[in-house]
Amino acid sequence: EFVGVGRNTGGIGGDRNALARVSVVSYSGSVLLDTLVQVDEEVVDFRIHITGLTQAHLDQGVSFSEARALAVGLLEGRVVIGHSLTHDFKVLSFSPPGQLVRDTSSCPQLRAPGLGRSLRALSEHHLGLKIQDGAHCSVEDARAALWLYRSVQDIWDPCCPITSTLSEPIPAAPHLREAAGILSAVCTEAGANEDLAAHFDRFASSSHGYAKEHYIRVARMLRSLPFAMSCPEDLARPELRCVGKGKAQADLLRLLREGGGG
Repeated sequence: EFVGVGRNTGGIGGDRNALARVSVVSYSGSVLLDTLVQVDEEVVDFRIHITGLTQAHLDQGVSFSEARALAVGLLEGRVVIGHSLTHDFKVLSFSPPGQLVRDTSSCPQLRAPGLGRSLRALSEHHLGLKIQDGAHCSVEDARAALWLYRSVQDIWDPCCPITSTLSEPIPAAPHLREAAGILSAVCTEAGANEDLAAHFDRFASSSHGYAKEHYIRVARMLRSLPFAMSCPEDLARPELRCVGKGKAQADLLRLLREGGGG
C-alpha cells in the first residue's frame, strides 16, 4: 500500500508514492510478510479510503530499508505474481528479470470485457470473488492476483520458468506478518463524520473542475476516518493534510465551529 508524499496535487494526493505497507504471500496463499512501514517524509495524503492507514499505524512500522530487504529477500530469484506491478517495483527499487514476472493486468487470458482490467473487476469476473469493498487489504489483493494466475497457469506457464531448485520461502517473524490484524482491529464509529461528508457532497455538486474533484476527495476521506471530527483542533491531525490550505479547509473549519455540520 502507498501513501502520498511530495506536492499535494489535485486529485492525486501527493505527487509521489511512498511505501506504507508491504505484503507477500506464498504460492499456497499463506502470509510470508505483512508489515507496516515508516515513511521518512511528511505524508500529505494517507489515501485513507484505500489504505485504511493513519499516522499511528505508520509509527508502528519498520524502516523502509528493513521492509525492502525483507520483501526482496522473499522475491528474488522466484516468480513474482501480482497486479499492475510497475508501481510496486518502482517504490521497492526492485527490478526482477522480466521472465520471472507474472502481472495479471497484462495476461491475455485474464480479461473482463467491458469492465476494465482492475484487480477488482478481474477477480469478480474470473473468480466470483469480491474484493476492495472499502479500504483495500494488500494481503487480500496479493491472494486475488495469485488465484487469478493459478486459474490460467497451465496456459501461461506450461513449464516452470525456474529450472534451479529453490527451498521453501521462510516466513518473516510473527510480528512482521500482522498488519492485517492491526488494521482490522481499528474501530470506526459508523457514520461519525457523515454530516460533514454530506456537506462536501453538496459543495461538489455545485462546483466544477478541480474544486469539484477536491470536494469529492475530502468527502471520501471524511467517511473513511477512524475517528470523529469534533472541533477545529482536529484539522491539525496528520490525516487531514490532504484537505489543503484553501477553500476546502476554510469550509471544514467553519462547519466544525458551527458544531460539526449537523
